[in-house]
Amino acid sequence: MSAIRPWTVPLAGAVLLSSLFALAPPAAAVPGCPPEPSYDYSIPEPVGPPAAAPVPGGNQVIFAALGSDRQAYAARTDIGGDPLRVARLNCFGGVATDNPAIAAVTVDGYAVFVRSSNGRIYERRVSATGTGAWTAVPGAVSGIGPAAVATTDGRVHLFVRGTSGALSYAVRTQAGSWSGFRSLGGQLLSVPSVAVRPGGGLVVLVRGPGNKIFANYSLPDGWSGWQEVPGGGLTGSNPTAGWGFQSNRLDVFVTGLAGGLYQQTYSNGRWNGWHRVDPELPSTARLAAAARPGRVIVYAAVEGVVVYKQYVGEWRGYFLAPYTCADCLPTAANRAARS
Repeated sequence: MSAIRPWTVPLAGAVLLSSLFALAPPAAAVPGCPPEPSYDYSIPEPVGPPAAAPVPGGNQVIFAALGSDRQAYAARTDIGGDPLRVARLNCFGGVATDNPAIAAVTVDGYAVFVRSSNGRIYERRVSATGTGAWTAVPGAVSGIGPAAVATTDGRVHLFVRGTSGALSYAVRTQAGSWSGFRSLGGQLLSVPSVAVRPGGGLVVLVRGPGNKIFANYSLPDGWSGWQEVPGGGLTGSNPTAGWGFQSNRLDVFVTGLAGGLYQQTYSNGRWNGWHRVDPELPSTARLAAAARPGRVIVYAAVEGVVVYKQYVGEWRGYFLAPYTCADCLPTAANRAARS
């Protein structure tokens, strides 16, 4: 895997031993923002809450997080095999808070969203020809980190929690213009998560009153309104969702109030009940998930450490996420061709 040697990860008293794929490890990383994409730098610790998004086609996802320097970092990761293969680390600069959001529009193009200290949301676009400058999203003010997703028509959907605690969203067209923000109501107690819904449309998931998990589904003529996700699940952190493991399937993950990682799938038009994946994550872990055919990866931020857990025919243990510590650089064997 892309963490490059056997490593012990302390998580709130639990010790998780990672028997990692390794060749000889490279030299320790240089913490901080590389002047160009690099295999030799790492995200300054402590690393903030993660974001993850699938890249259209193939097996790549994009992992992103803020460093202690408050700059945004991202790296493409191929989760099609075990070990992972990781591309060079990108640094997008900025001065941000909480979690970033990623929306992968094409194989070579994606958008990075961050929240500034004054609550404004900024976007930076990446394409095969280069990276644009940070620009403010018109009218976007949020009390917490944003969520975003790209749909096959080239549109980007951005979700934020307004000053009243309700969820609002706006859409960027393929041509680059933004709609105004529209409120979906609700009372968010967590960062939202948005995913492509099996059967078409989107689903937004949040932690709401009573630590319950609520969903709102887009419909051809609007939105469904907030509905509790069946199963009685409770979380003290944020829900996250990945789509693409199978056609017409959505995988949702939360931490339980007493800790542990829990999963529920939505397929064939119905929810299928919560089950515990493992007991090890603390209840406060911040999550981000992404899926590709037959594969799921869940990132978790715990007290400045980011780990990941991967499903490759079975759930594997936790491993330090690539670039999130000075010794977490990919070996030559773990480096992906695409930067």
